[in-house]
Amino acid sequence: MMLPNEAMTIQNGLERSMKSGIIMVRRSHAGRKNPHSLMPNTDARLALIHDWLSRELHLPQVRIEVASSDASFRRYFRVFGAADEFLIIEALAQPRVFVHSDYHARNLMVVGERNPGIIDFQDALCGPVGYDLVSLLKDCYIAWPRARVESWVRAFRARLLEGGGPAGASDAEFLRWFDLIGAQRHIKVLGIFCRLWYRDGKAGYLADLPRTLDYLREVSGRYAELGALARFLEERVSGELARANARVAAERARAGAGP
Repeated sequence: MMLPNEAMTIQNGLERSMKSGIIMVRRSHAGRKNPHSLMPNTDARLALIHDWLSRELHLPQVRIEVASSDASFRRYFRVFGAADEFLIIEALAQPRVFVHSDYHARNLMVVGERNPGIIDFQDALCGPVGYDLVSLLKDCYIAWPRARVESWVRAFRARLLEGGGPAGASDAEFLRWFDLIGAQRHIKVLGIFCRLWYRDGKAGYLADLPRTLDYLREVSGRYAELGALARFLEERVSGELARANARVAAERARAGAGP
């Protein structure tokens, strides 16, 4: 059993690591004079945001229902098509900066100096200003309270403003950028995690689906433009995900597979 002081030490360490990660995002945005020299995050690239999630309906509960309901299939593509269009427009409206494109806790290493060390940067490109920040603060592997996340976002924007960076007209606008590019990322990641299971047999990421889905549900409920998506997630996805994961776990246990 973890003692209170041990839990506090871990919590403080995590917060220090988060702050170091946030500082590096801000420096990358302010320090690169010509991010447009990188490969752009184009409309076509953003159009792939739900990839396997929509193309083969690889959320487990949706995949099952489609076989018996063409109406469900049509509604799925209508809802996600509208969300795609809206999120692409919103993403392309954001200022462009250097973007790591997979900036989360597992790609940040604790090092002796110039902390953190950053790995997995081969897909860096020119993209929306909110992308790396939301990848870190709404990490698919660790969740923070919304109030804490918003305070970090406000502090990040204030420092970005001080350095003359692209910080938007207000805290509200910057938070909107942050939230909506996060929705884009989390739809994409849901598809990737499901693809890793259905195509590659990697079950380890199934446990991260609920957290990632919760991010998407929360943001969809905040923005009227994503209202149809929010309703679809509540009606057809959220309630079934735990049962779908439990079913896979039971099947793997019977087959003698590892966790």
